[in-house]
Amino acid sequence: MQTAEISSPAIAQVAALLDGLADAAVIVDTELRVLAWNAAYAHAVGVRPRRLLGLARQDDTHCNDLFRLGICSSACLAKRTMSSRRAFRVDEIRGSSPLGSAEDSTLIVTAVPITENGETLAVLEVYRDVTAEARIQERYKGLLERERQRAATLEEEVKLRTADLERSLRELRQTRAQLIQSEKLSSLGQLVAGIAHEINNPINFIYGNLDFLDTYVGTFQQIIEKYDACTLQQKDATKIGTLKADLDYEYIRADTSKLLHSIRNGAERASKIIQDLRRFIHSGVTDRGPVDVRACIDTTLSLLSHETRKGTTIDKNYGTDVPTIMANEGQLNQVFMNLIANAVQALDGNGTVSISASRRENGVAIGVADNGPGIPEAHLLKVFDPFFTTKPVGKGTGLGLSISYSIVNAHGGSLTAESTVGQGSTFTVWLPIGDNQTSTAEDR
Repeated sequence: MQTAEISSPAIAQVAALLDGLADAAVIVDTELRVLAWNAAYAHAVGVRPRRLLGLARQDDTHCNDLFRLGICSSACLAKRTMSSRRAFRVDEIRGSSPLGSAEDSTLIVTAVPITENGETLAVLEVYRDVTAEARIQERYKGLLERERQRAATLEEEVKLRTADLERSLRELRQTRAQLIQSEKLSSLGQLVAGIAHEINNPINFIYGNLDFLDTYVGTFQQIIEKYDACTLQQKDATKIGTLKADLDYEYIRADTSKLLHSIRNGAERASKIIQDLRRFIHSGVTDRGPVDVRACIDTTLSLLSHETRKGTTIDKNYGTDVPTIMANEGQLNQVFMNLIANAVQALDGNGTVSISASRRENGVAIGVADNGPGIPEAHLLKVFDPFFTTKPVGKGTGLGLSISYSIVNAHGGSLTAESTVGQGSTFTVWLPIGDNQTSTAEDR
């Protein structure tokens, strides 16, 4: 322990204890002049003991001239202790010249008042070096931060990987559904081919003989009319009149033309179904050439103008870079006709049909969406099945989407459906640009 001039017994008593402290300790008076210190303090300030003793005896030398801390200029602990007469402690104060080091140090500083007869005569300041602990704590914080960043990066990678897996799963499910649909249509095509052939013959027989039957019935009616114009004996005329009344001749005569008309309509409808079946079976791509799908869509909308006048809004959104594709224009018109007509019918005259065409990788994507009631999930799985329809009997054959699917598939493309009940449905056609019928969903 070394001291300058000490006149107070209380200060001298405390000063006698300084050498017992491992931490740097110093006693300063009310003017912040150094009165006593231990060897650890001399080592901390980096001044030799004799030199330190000489400095301490100078009136203009204060404690912060020897050991300046970051807190000295803003809130001197000794002054705070003197004014409040109570001890203070501040953790992690940066020192300008750390204990025995050329680098900054981290200190815990404690200031305790020394009093005598109720008067504060001096302050004991103790400096504990916690530089090593602070550096360990900083390294620990750095490690925690790096681990946090690594965990965040890993979490982001997991999210991206999960999104990739979910996207791959959706694509796998879609491809699986397309394969199942193609296999289903292929197997069904063989069955339908035989049925269509067997039904077509009697339908043609009925349809072909209707003209003859119509002529024959007309001939019979002319004969009856001529016979009615002849003069008969009263007895014969009465007998014939009674027979006509019993047989309800006038009703039969009027209803015969209606029956013939109904038979003709039925035969024509049956013939149309057979044609659709044949088109479903033989939907291979022939007579292909350059086709502008935007022009195809516009042509279809012109043909459906009578349907779209009923309050339905058509919203077209064509990309500027839509390329020309190699396809059969007539068959594509049929596909767009089925999709747009179905969307319009789903709206029942009140809503919007949104039609888009854009370049998608090595092909063209055409979307037909409506904001109608949507399709339940159970029905969505069957929309491309032949003969599946939710329309009333006589309003649809259930072949439109099946034929469209077959046509698109024969072009090397894909036809998919998405729907949310209460929000609407979207049908998306993808067609390859090039002359390649073997393109699959893997190219998209």
